[in-house]
Amino acid sequence: MQTLTMQTLFQQNPNRLFFITAAVYCVLWFLLPLLVQKNLRPDSVEQFFIGKEWSVSTTKHPTLPAALLETAFFLTGNVPECTYLVSALAVFVMLWSIWQVSKVFLPPHLALLAVFAGCNYRCLNIGSTYFHNSVGILPFWTLTVLFFYHALKTGQYRYWILAGITTGCGLQCKYPMILLAAVCFLFVLTFKETRKKYRTKLCLTTLIAFLIFFPHILWNFQHGFPTLDYLAKSGKTADMSIAGHLINPAAFLASQFALLLPVLLSVYPVLHFKRKQELNAPAAHNKTGRQNWEHWFLAFIVIVPVLLQIAQCVYSGHKMRAGLGTHLWLFFVPCLLYYLPATSETFKLRRAFCNTAIIAVMTAAIFAGYWLVQPFVSKGTNDTLFPGRQLAEKVERIWHEKFDVPIPYATGEWLLAGNVALYGKDRPSVLAFGGNSYFGTKMRNITPWTEPKDVRENGGVILWQISDEQNPVPEDLYSDYPDAEVLMPFEIYPQTRAKKPPVKIGIALVSPK
Repeated sequence: MQTLTMQTLFQQNPNRLFFITAAVYCVLWFLLPLLVQKNLRPDSVEQFFIGKEWSVSTTKHPTLPAALLETAFFLTGNVPECTYLVSALAVFVMLWSIWQVSKVFLPPHLALLAVFAGCNYRCLNIGSTYFHNSVGILPFWTLTVLFFYHALKTGQYRYWILAGITTGCGLQCKYPMILLAAVCFLFVLTFKETRKKYRTKLCLTTLIAFLIFFPHILWNFQHGFPTLDYLAKSGKTADMSIAGHLINPAAFLASQFALLLPVLLSVYPVLHFKRKQELNAPAAHNKTGRQNWEHWFLAFIVIVPVLLQIAQCVYSGHKMRAGLGTHLWLFFVPCLLYYLPATSETFKLRRAFCNTAIIAVMTAAIFAGYWLVQPFVSKGTNDTLFPGRQLAEKVERIWHEKFDVPIPYATGEWLLAGNVALYGKDRPSVLAFGGNSYFGTKMRNITPWTEPKDVRENGGVILWQISDEQNPVPEDLYSDYPDAEVLMPFEIYPQTRAKKPPVKIGIALVSPK
């Protein structure tokens, strides 16, 4: 009787339960970074000065996430913290997509558990607090899975078109979307019933995705494929020994397990491991009237991308960061609950939801506590304490004391230049080089819309952080900018009550012609 009561509670209005809980969750993760982080983190700063240019690509990634941030920046009246709003909206889209897929394969109580237990996956909480390419791809990944399923189920052209649009947009965020596109293509060809019915419509989806992605392809042709060069060199040094080809993939899998551990702890109470002879029969709610392709859909969407990424790691021998697997596990919980028998007992369901809530609250508390306490226990400072607004005001005041035109360009250490472009009124174009070091001529230019000659010809500010009092001016400053006027350095103070030393900033001006 208790089980019936519990299931009835979830079946009365599961959509309302989902929307209320998801909205509260997203508002929480919108407010947390807003309250505890005084300055945007470097990845977000970078996205803002990229988005300002409306370029098709940088030498690292496509630029759709930056364009989305720039749009939000305009709509909110130039509020930098709009990045937290965009991230929260992206998380809501992900949760909604996962919910729509989960309730097709699972009863309402398990579908809700699948969604909210998945919230304890890092990319849906701490990892979502700053918007960049690795976060931007995720809502398009989940939407593509949703539209692809409905395209197969109904055969309607609108879903094939929507799947093509979201796939193309995902590709304009980051290249791993190719992985999902390949999986969808393989899925259609694997099953006889889908291969016969949908080959033409699959071609339509592929064509739409290609047309959306084509400007980026054309840009790469024009610039010598710098993004592919970056992709080849961005991984950690490859270990081409036999051990490297085995140890690095194993280390990557271990890192993925660590990220999934909070999720597994959330759903563990409802997992019911039956006797061996019963394991071959799926749970009752999984086998009712499904076509063969439909039964294997979740397994294909989750397992095949993981296998492909591991195969790539084995082949290359590269060490892969844990974050490079973020997109792989968005549908892991629905897949787990669908293929492993899950109980509907009230007591175990209650435990699972309690585990989910406790872990979610602990994650939020750890996030807030870290950023609040870290300044008082650490000798150094973190990026969120950097006085970006103070820097921008100081630099603009210095510039406008000498010139009556807006700052055209900002360069030097790109994080300093980026803060001036983000928090200042002039919003100069940023000339940035990899590694945040000063000398871009010796490193990759990640902002191909401008070059050092543009600064020399049109003027700008050059900024660097002084760490060596004996050598306050970079060695090659005058070789890059022979007309630069080096001014007296100035100090700015981290945004914290903890006692921290000031940041000493060097500045040089190149006069506008």
